[in-house]
Amino acid sequence: MVKEIILADSGVIYDQVKEEWRTIKESPYFMVSNMGRVKSLTREVNAVTPDGIPCKQVKYGKMLSPYKSRNGYLYVEINDASRNFRRHIQVHRLVAEAFIYNKARKPTHL
Repeated sequence: MVKEIILADSGVIYDQVKEEWRTIKESPYFMVSNMGRVKSLTREVNAVTPDGIPCKQVKYGKMLSPYKSRNGYLYVEINDASRNFRRHIQVHRLVAEAFIYNKARKPTHL
């Protein structure tokens, strides 16, 4: 993580951390950043036309919108139809699994 100082027009100094992206373990089509943002990647999926003919479809990557649960944690939905995988997961857990080194492979009880 590299920090740089930015001087705004108002004269206030801000620390801005360079954003680093890493792939999520559960699905290779999603990435999480050290800033807590989650995005999907552009990929080709199998689809079926209205006539019933199988074809390929491009799903373009996008930033996922987190939602707040009753307990106050931010969640995102990771959906990988090609592997029949759908999961609602806490953003802070994704960041911890991607960026905190766990040499002993202990469970991440956050």
